[in-house]
Amino acid sequence: ALASVLMQTQVFFTTLLGLMFLRERLTAPMVAGLVLASAGLACFALGFLGGPAAQGAATGAGLLLNLLAAAMWALSNIVARRAQMAQPGFDAVQYVVWMSLVPLAPFAALAWWTEPAATRWQWLHASAGAWASVAYLGWLATVAAYGAWTWLLKRHPAGRIAPFSLGVPVIGLAAGTLLMGETITHLQWLGSACVVLALAVVVVLPGLRAALRQRAA
Repeated sequence: ALASVLMQTQVFFTTLLGLMFLRERLTAPMVAGLVLASAGLACFALGFLGGPAAQGAATGAGLLLNLLAAAMWALSNIVARRAQMAQPGFDAVQYVVWMSLVPLAPFAALAWWTEPAATRWQWLHASAGAWASVAYLGWLATVAAYGAWTWLLKRHPAGRIAPFSLGVPVIGLAAGTLLMGETITHLQWLGSACVVLALAVVVVLPGLRAALRQRAA
């Protein structure tokens, strides 16, 4: 749970990288959304770190790796935007499929290095449910989801699309409550409210302001 929260720091990395490399402007709604999102993530982090179940569950190396992963996600957002600038008509799904080939070699090497020899070939005896999970993660959670994400990045500034990922902790908490019987603390409810409000500010507020300007004109 803490990992899913830390991964959302990619929003801040994406916004900063967008300012540096894409010359995107930081609008008032985006600033307000980032402030609200920071408050929400702080609530999540405090809830997880302060709970008795979380004691000793996180390590310094784990936290650092999560932050580095968030930075890499942000960097991939910038690459997608630069690809759009260089080749406006590129296919988002093909882009994700070819990009998915890149981690195969390092992941296989890491698995071979870190996993016990006795477990290396257990995948040959995996159940149908396990293969269905792999298919879901590969086709839906990776190709379809990241294809849609890249499609959005082709059409909108990276700093405006990145906040949509802040819904991940909220959805994760809701799924844990409904499907796994987990309980949500007051801090987590407060964090969820801040995240949803941040999304509303970033996505809805600019449209409302534009509509009010047109009506005034």
